[in-house]
Amino acid sequence: MAEKLDLPVLKCFPVSKKEVQAWCPFCQTWHIHGLTDDLLAKKKSHRTAHCQNPAPSPFAGKGYLLKMVTKKEMKELISGFRLLFPE
Repeated sequence: MAEKLDLPVLKCFPVSKKEVQAWCPFCQTWHIHGLTDDLLAKKKSHRTAHCQNPAPSPFAGKGYLLKMVTKKEMKELISGFRLLFPE
């Protein structure tokens, strides 16, 4: 299948043996998706947006691509999230 180059790419990381989590820049919240073989193979994976924001999502209808991040990128992503939203 040809890669959909016009779609945004959201970084994701595994949160269990069956799920990944991706930060949505539109909703400003985490989206949960199933962990699939293509993500485990480090390939991008097309997904439907789970946006719950009342405004129309730019991802509606088209979705986005998920890309699994490395452990280093995951730590940076989580660290950045904590800086933006301290407890």
